[in-house]
Amino acid sequence: MPDLNVATTDSNLRQNLQASWAAARDASTAGVIDSTATAYPTVTQERRTGSQYSVRRYFFAVDTSGISIKPVSATFKIRGATNTGSNLILVKINQSATGDASTNFVAEDFGKIDFTTPFSSEYTGTWSTSGYNEIALNDAALTEMLNFDVIKIALIGHDFDFLNVEPADGINRTSGGLT
Repeated sequence: MPDLNVATTDSNLRQNLQASWAAARDASTAGVIDSTATAYPTVTQERRTGSQYSVRRYFFAVDTSGISIKPVSATFKIRGATNTGSNLILVKINQSATGDASTNFVAEDFGKIDFTTPFSSEYTGTWSTSGYNEIALNDAALTEMLNFDVIKIALIGHDFDFLNVEPADGINRTSGGLT
């Protein structure tokens, strides 16, 4: 299978300094969205400081319109920038999200993650800060690539955001990346 590139519509969506874990994680709209940078020191974050919670997620869209046969395998590659120990996972963004291969994601896409459809296993390897991190896509992602012209993927923290576990005070797990 040829390489497919992430569209330039990738975006960093986040909820910062919310009064509860639910307010940060389960918000339908991002408090902050950035789709202009080429490097994000923090693309994912699961954080608690006292009674303030923050969640950051990184949204990608990939044009898969040229795929007519379900791929046997695919690997998602992201160049790392920073790391403070995040375990990560790729998950499905619902097709109803605004962002796609030619349209930027919007703040209202923050809550359009399908937590019941992971697109990978948990990434537990050491996050490279100078090279590419490779995450194997699973069967759900491969099927999505065949069935839709654009696959929409979020890179999120696994241990707290994906599992919906409130972090203990003082937790600040982040990973950064380059687009």
